[in-house]
Amino acid sequence: MASLGGQLCSGIHSLSCQGRANTKLHPIVVKSRKCEVARASYDAQVQTSRREAITRLAIASGAALLSLVAATDAAHAAAGEIETAEEAASNPLIQKLLETSRANKAVNDAARLEDYYRRNFTEYFQFVEGSVRNKKELTPAEKAIVEWLAKNK
Repeated sequence: MASLGGQLCSGIHSLSCQGRANTKLHPIVVKSRKCEVARASYDAQVQTSRREAITRLAIASGAALLSLVAATDAAHAAAGEIETAEEAASNPLIQKLLETSRANKAVNDAARLEDYYRRNFTEYFQFVEGSVRNKKELTPAEKAIVEWLAKNK
């Protein structure tokens, strides 16, 4: 609620004047309409200033991020780090790391897949286990699920 000329303004006064376009309006109704127009104008200004503030914040954040990235790139270049693929191909440390990675690829892939199953399918496997618990003969897939759950509990 806002005040205009000592009168309290709300949406209540404007309800009484609906359908009276050609008749003389009560003074409170006129003040109420002025209040509504002023309130709408104020709301539009607040919304615009909020947008401007968000835009300024986004620009400032982007500028800060760009300066941080530029400083980090300069620090890496000053430290003598490898910048090109040709330098990386001839570096003995990188060659040793690539060789170790190739040797462990199968083991790492299996561990990653097992972790994926554990994170994403445990609840489903437990659901399936509940439905096959009283079965006498299990399919190979159901046997594998029961074994997997026993191993991963």
